[in-house]
Amino acid sequence: MHNCLKISIITVCHNAESCIEKAVQSVIGQTYKNFEYIVIDGQSTDQTLAIVNKYKGNISKIISEKDTGIFDAMNKGVNYSTGDIIYFLNSDDYFYESNILEIIGQEFLKSPSTDLLNGKVVVDTGIKNYDKSAFTAPCKTKKDLSRHGLCHQRVFVKRYLFEKYGLFNKKYKICADFDWLMKVFNSSAEIRFVDYFIAHFYPYGLSSKERNGRIKETLTIIFKNVSLVEFLYFCLINFVRIPKKLFSFLYISCLQYFKNSLHSTTILL
Repeated sequence: MHNCLKISIITVCHNAESCIEKAVQSVIGQTYKNFEYIVIDGQSTDQTLAIVNKYKGNISKIISEKDTGIFDAMNKGVNYSTGDIIYFLNSDDYFYESNILEIIGQEFLKSPSTDLLNGKVVVDTGIKNYDKSAFTAPCKTKKDLSRHGLCHQRVFVKRYLFEKYGLFNKKYKICADFDWLMKVFNSSAEIRFVDYFIAHFYPYGLSSKERNGRIKETLTIIFKNVSLVEFLYFCLINFVRIPKKLFSFLYISCLQYFKNSLHSTTILL
């Protein structure tokens, strides 16, 4: 075990007394020992901190201070982390098995050139015919990412990617992780999918509550990272998911694309 990679697990929370204990227990109960656990709390006013502090002997760092949102808190976690690999586990999620870090550590050792590893998450919504493909489909290319997205609970990344591409862009209040992942998938980083369940994922967080905002941010991020054909294809296959009032945004985006293309052509001429 002396040559195993150090994994940093980061949990951000705010008023999460109803779920935080299960998340914490799933982390500190891991069989893999070369990891650190960082909890970033946004000054909870309920019993969240009291619950977390019950396990402070097994938690590397506990920070409780005001933040400007989930991605500000996640950025703090990255800055405090010292591991080779970084993973975010939300306060209402928990690891699938006690040996998952063992499995992930071995996967990175087997393929040292891997920069980003993604697996699957279990989503139990209780809703019939709920489309869970976005949580289990392999994500290896930019096209996969644009089509299905990739929740951060599926992803382990080498910390150097944060050093190279920066932290999460806080101008995106809902989809900053998607924006960051798009930078990585647009690069030469080596991305692998492993057919393992990583965690149990709670799908009713911020992105589900702010549906229109999420869609607008997603479209903005995809628009600036793919060709017009790829962008229109994405809109077509997601047609039924896009509220009518956002089609004006699509129209303006397309006009802007053609305006930029025309400007670039004029400069070349």
